[in-house]
Amino acid sequence: MTSDPHGLILSLISISTVFLCLLILYGLYSLVGLYFIRKASSNKPATADTEDKPQDEEQQIAAAIAVALELHLKEGKRRITIDPQESDWGSPERNFRRYERL
Repeated sequence: MTSDPHGLILSLISISTVFLCLLILYGLYSLVGLYFIRKASSNKPATADTEDKPQDEEQQIAAAIAVALELHLKEGKRRITIDPQESDWGSPERNFRRYERL
């Protein structure tokens, strides 16, 4: 029986095992992804996708403008804002505490 004083054989076996497992996982995830992509594409109705995208984007923009206009006219000068919540995480007193030793 030969000895491996520097651990090269053990390192080579462990690295190759990890890469082989990663390669197997990559192959499995690729196959599962292809399966779900084909399944999703078979459920779609056969229409031209190029015409749907600009129209859908235009409809989203029109809907956003309509909602903003309705909020403006319905509720007067109300504005929708997002205020950050104050937290004690940024205060220096929280970061540097003195602990008394017993």
